[in-house]
Amino acid sequence: MKVKLYELIASLLIFIPFSGMADVKPAGLFADGMVIQRETTAPVWGTAEAGEKVSVTASWGETAAVTAGEKGKWMVKLQTPSAGGPHSLTIKGNNTLEIKDVLSGEVWFCSGQSNMAFELKMLAKTNNHRTENRYKPAAAYVKQEMETARDEMLRQFTVSANTSPLEPLETLSGQWMSSSPQTNPDFSGTAYFFGRELRKELKVPVGLILCAWGATRVEPWIPAEAYQQDEEMTLYYQNNMVQEEEESAERKATRRGWRPTAPSTIFNGMVKPVIPYAIKGAIWYQGEANSDHNPNKYERNFRAMISSWRAHWGQGDFPFYFAQLANYAKPAPGTLAFDGWPTVCDQQRRTLGLKNTGMAVLRDIGEARDVHPHNKMDVGKRLALWALKNDYKQNIPVCSGPLYKSHKIKGDKMIIKFDSAGSGLMTGEKPVMEATRETKTPLKHFQVCGAARQWKSAQAEISEKDTVTVSHPEVPKPVAVRYAWAPNPEGANLYNKEGLPASTFTTGAEIQATASSSSPSTYNIEDYGAVADGKTLCTTAIQNAIDECNKAGGGQVVVPAGKFLTGTIVLKSKVELHLQKDAVLLGSFDLKDYPVKLVKYRSYTDKYTDKSLIFAEEQENISITGSGMINFQGEKFPPSPRRNWYKTKPFGIRVTSCKNVTVTGVTLRNSAMWMQLYLNCDGVHVEGITVWNHAQRCNDGIDIDSTRNVKILNCKIDALDDGICMKSTGPDPTENVLVSDCVVSSRCNALKTGTESTGGFKNIRFTNCKVVPSKGTMHVRGHQEKGIGGVCIGAVDGGVCEDITVDNITIEGTLAPIFVRLGKRNRRYHPDVEILKDGTMKNISFSNITVTGGTHNYGCAFLGLPGNPIKGLKLSNINIESPGGGTKKDGERVIKELAGAYPQATYWGKLPAYGFFVRNADDVEIENVRFTNIQKDERPAFVLEEVHGSIFRNIETKSVTGTPLVTIRENCKDIDLGGKK
Repeated sequence: MKVKLYELIASLLIFIPFSGMADVKPAGLFADGMVIQRETTAPVWGTAEAGEKVSVTASWGETAAVTAGEKGKWMVKLQTPSAGGPHSLTIKGNNTLEIKDVLSGEVWFCSGQSNMAFELKMLAKTNNHRTENRYKPAAAYVKQEMETARDEMLRQFTVSANTSPLEPLETLSGQWMSSSPQTNPDFSGTAYFFGRELRKELKVPVGLILCAWGATRVEPWIPAEAYQQDEEMTLYYQNNMVQEEEESAERKATRRGWRPTAPSTIFNGMVKPVIPYAIKGAIWYQGEANSDHNPNKYERNFRAMISSWRAHWGQGDFPFYFAQLANYAKPAPGTLAFDGWPTVCDQQRRTLGLKNTGMAVLRDIGEARDVHPHNKMDVGKRLALWALKNDYKQNIPVCSGPLYKSHKIKGDKMIIKFDSAGSGLMTGEKPVMEATRETKTPLKHFQVCGAARQWKSAQAEISEKDTVTVSHPEVPKPVAVRYAWAPNPEGANLYNKEGLPASTFTTGAEIQATASSSSPSTYNIEDYGAVADGKTLCTTAIQNAIDECNKAGGGQVVVPAGKFLTGTIVLKSKVELHLQKDAVLLGSFDLKDYPVKLVKYRSYTDKYTDKSLIFAEEQENISITGSGMINFQGEKFPPSPRRNWYKTKPFGIRVTSCKNVTVTGVTLRNSAMWMQLYLNCDGVHVEGITVWNHAQRCNDGIDIDSTRNVKILNCKIDALDDGICMKSTGPDPTENVLVSDCVVSSRCNALKTGTESTGGFKNIRFTNCKVVPSKGTMHVRGHQEKGIGGVCIGAVDGGVCEDITVDNITIEGTLAPIFVRLGKRNRRYHPDVEILKDGTMKNISFSNITVTGGTHNYGCAFLGLPGNPIKGLKLSNINIESPGGGTKKDGERVIKELAGAYPQATYWGKLPAYGFFVRNADDVEIENVRFTNIQKDERPAFVLEEVHGSIFRNIETKSVTGTPLVTIRENCKDIDLGGKK
């Protein structure tokens, strides 16, 4: 192979201002080009030598003086002028400095997560695999605006990302910039279009202070003292901060600022240094990250944040306007028992009860495939409507779409009354950037339920100017109504005649449906003859309790404290198997107690064992709950011959073709095979469980196979084989899966899709998880003490693998932290099916990933196929610590294709890059990646082969001098190395 080398030179600009102890210095926001809030009393502050006399003189005639305190801090307050400028500020102590080009105008604090942080340059881009054609004009509009707009009176200050888990900071870094074709790419899209509307209507200078961080929850933005307002918040803070304090040394050394999840950490690091800069108000766009983390507590936490910010600022109840989450993800048919996305939307709506708040409803401007909609123009406009009407007293008839106000029940109907109906309610549609138009079609996406909370898609009609009447023939006694209750309520069409959409809402407190009623009938297994001695086989007694519970319409089968030995038990619809504290189900280790359970759904697992301890097929609303344990005693089964790993010993939990499956709270220990297999199910919720599976070589923690609508939350899993594994061994995809807030250990792969992929993978997200070394000591050939892979995305048996998101993950000690492989083993899942076609892989995103531990020397890899590349690959905010030790010869290695091989990272050996080896990939974006090598490494950070279309931005490394960051090998096209092609 001929190798062409191009070197990407990484530069790190470090600015350290020189200042003697006697020098007076203002806070970072007081700099050339600043915008000061007009016609108010504005604080100006900074540092100097203790006891130093400091004066501040404004060119508009105001002067104030003060003596710096014992710690060198000083602050004065100046009366600010009417809108205009440019002005100057002269600050004099032992030295004198002048702040030039100061404008007086309207200052807004702009905060939140990525939809606030996303700059115009990001919104101007499209992705052929993620951006539908109908949204491309919005991106083109942003691009045109970015490249042509110029407004000296519209300015932005960007607060640099920073965290401080344990104490508030007082300094910040950043700079002011005015709108121009050169600076527009770095303007926040949401903030820019908000500011542009204010400029258009007010004709005064506008200053935007951007303080945002992608993928962050609301909890890190809340000050520490705000957590003391109730016991639950206090406990949340204490539990999280214990962990934070334990990790503080490591966080400072390796990942400070990269994974800001601890309570108060962003408020301390980014918000507090801005306070008490005079502002008119704040805008906020956040909540996506809370759709899978405490969504039912969002209103409480959000209110606490807003109120505490106002208290810190000392400006009273300043205006606080926020964006409701936009529609996102593939539209789902039917009704949902529970979903975090609309829950957060409704919690945001409820926050409007707080004084001087407002909400821009965005459920009609989102994109199914992109959580960052391109149309930030309407976001800015709708936020600005609140400010223009309420704060600037413009003649605007209504600044919001219809908002639920009240309801009353009349027979079999519920009458819903709305605020902000404007000139009246209507049905409408909004084609992307075009104005809303009236459609005069029936209302959609209203749902109604009775006391059993079985939601039905309802009939709804506009009955008065501000009223909608809702009913369903199967709900004679309605108790609650909700609207647009889905992440993407496609077709939701209630608007006011001013063209603003109605908010998502529910008339009652949204709670998750469970398998049983609020006061379930209980069936104690001891009442059916179960004996808690750990020796007497209780299979029949437990099954009789389950069967009777099912026949009675559902309820709770209780396993009390004690040890109960059992063989296979079969769960049935509407039955909750509840293990009380100190209850233990012990699996028999006699295979005679495990009858064969053949399943109807055809998949490659037909070749595996047909036995399990807990089994269910074609059931609905089943659950396993409690604080007890299921010990499968897998270590007591004899070892299997190598060729019969999967045939002889039972699964732990095997659930097939079921709907609404819940497993919460329990501890699962030592299965003889995979611990949990959910095959061809719809609606699986696993939360708060602990898994230890180190008994046999096939000991996965949890396997999700050809299953849809899955949440795995707050789990601790330590497995000898794969930890959390997505499979697709049948004809159907595994799709709509969220794995969040889990701590996973594995001596194989911790977080994984594949290897089987016949049905494909769609919309899979791993987020806010930690991969840590296993505590297991059992050795199996091929497995590694600290794990083979951290995150492995594999698809080798056909199928479409698309929209895989991995974000906010820490990985410690694995050999290959990140490995992505599109292969062509193409193994058929059943002898009767045709030979599989090659699979495809597209839209793979890794962001906010931190790798520590220094044991991995294989490197990371993204491997497509010749003529069939991975399409749409994005890496951002990646921080990797590696052991180094690679030689120049290692960097010249030619890597075999191995198209039909099992996709395990170590099979390719030590890669020619200490960072990432990328082969056969199109449309690759790589930005903000940092490498630290413990030892000298002569390999490059990146090696590219057969890569078409790649952009590198802000790559930093601590490696041997002279080693190229990027080596470009054969057949690469359109590689942009930080502006150098």
